[in-house]
Amino acid sequence: MNIEYALDQQYLIFRVADKLIATNIALVKRILHYEFVQKVPLARDYFEGLVKFDEKPIPFFNLPLAMGIKGKKVSTENLIAVHNVQGIDIAFKIGNVVTVTRIDRSALGESTEGIKGVDHKTSWSGEEVYILNAEKIVQ
Repeated sequence: MNIEYALDQQYLIFRVADKLIATNIALVKRILHYEFVQKVPLARDYFEGLVKFDEKPIPFFNLPLAMGIKGKKVSTENLIAVHNVQGIDIAFKIGNVVTVTRIDRSALGESTEGIKGVDHKTSWSGEEVYILNAEKIVQ
């Protein structure tokens, strides 16, 4: 079964600037506190550098910048979500975790807001929630 598109899966909902973003919890390996980032010269503006995860360096993306969402710069208040993208560990800057909840994928609507890495949206507690397609962020 394709984890990404199975119906009624659990999703981690977190803040990215002023937006609620959800990702399938089965693809999230760990949530970490912000730590030292090794900068990489001549990288894309939303590629922050490398962070250590399980004793190895992995790529770290500033999710708000990568998605085109205006927000604060990376700070020690941010969290890092280690996400599995096509079998590779990737770290994303996220804001605070809001909840873990079930989302019925059959209730998803198409997102027309033009947020990079988002194809679908739904609502949760009266707010729009955008479903992250992490593969589109790291392309």
